[in-house]
Amino acid sequence: PNAQSTSNLVLFGSAPIAFEPRLVDLGYILPNETKDVTFQIRNLSDEPVKITLVKPNCACTTIDDLIGTVIPPRGAVSLTAQLKAYSKPSPISSSITFLFEGYADSSQVTLVAQVTRAIKTVPQIFNCVKGVMSGQVVVQSVDGRPFTIFAANRQPPRYIGFDPEIDEPRNAYVLEWDVSQYSEETLPGWWLIETDHPDCPVVDVWVRPKGNRMARVPGRVWHLRTQHIVVNNIEQGESAEFTLEIKKLGNDEIDSVYSLSKEFDARLVSLEHNGDDAQATVRITPVPGHQGLLYGEIQLISRDHHHKLTIIGNVPE
Repeated sequence: PNAQSTSNLVLFGSAPIAFEPRLVDLGYILPNETKDVTFQIRNLSDEPVKITLVKPNCACTTIDDLIGTVIPPRGAVSLTAQLKAYSKPSPISSSITFLFEGYADSSQVTLVAQVTRAIKTVPQIFNCVKGVMSGQVVVQSVDGRPFTIFAANRQPPRYIGFDPEIDEPRNAYVLEWDVSQYSEETLPGWWLIETDHPDCPVVDVWVRPKGNRMARVPGRVWHLRTQHIVVNNIEQGESAEFTLEIKKLGNDEIDSVYSLSKEFDARLVSLEHNGDDAQATVRITPVPGHQGLLYGEIQLISRDHHHKLTIIGNVPE
């Protein structure tokens, strides 16, 4: 009852294959970090089994080319997959689908992870949509390392249950946050926490406004996967580069990238097309003499469209 007839072949249900492991949870990984995972594909039968398809469902995953590989009876082959994290904190899940010659049903292995920066916040968003303009936020290092908070929203942090004058640095804090003093027009897009953690000098929390700031520019076709980029520390006299995933660019071209901030310069380094999508590499250079928090916008210009993107970083003193 599970067989499907074709002109030359009878395809049965599931191949006698076991995956070790079938599910891999990578836990916390940093934005843009790449993790390697190796799977064993084991043939449980006394006959050879040929792999006819290996395909990830997400561009975040690259794999070995095993199409055409024959797994010997009671033998196994290895598959190495690379999972590249998104540029912003979020859950990530990717599956890899396999087909085997003579079998109709596909099989899958799955990789999951939680993309987070070295310091995470709970919640990750200050949701002002329903008029909630203040509250509490937990700020915690993922690696358990103690750290110090210098400022929150450019002001001294307002701790709950901690006194920086007498208490030792911790790996987690509870802060009060309050944006009630802002109007809808002046509400900051990001509530920034400045720290001395070497891997996370600036922690960003999105402030979601009542209005729909995420509405698309009329007539715009292409768009970016992210609303902002965090570049962490940029030493005096140096630059930082990052890659932007551009969706549906098509035959359009990014002609230029420039900074709307007096704190840093920006330029387009390269643009690579990948079908309808593209990858743009951008370089950020702080202006001479700037120190501390780096915060501003850049603008990407194409023939027919434009897009603004927030840049967040730090120039150590």
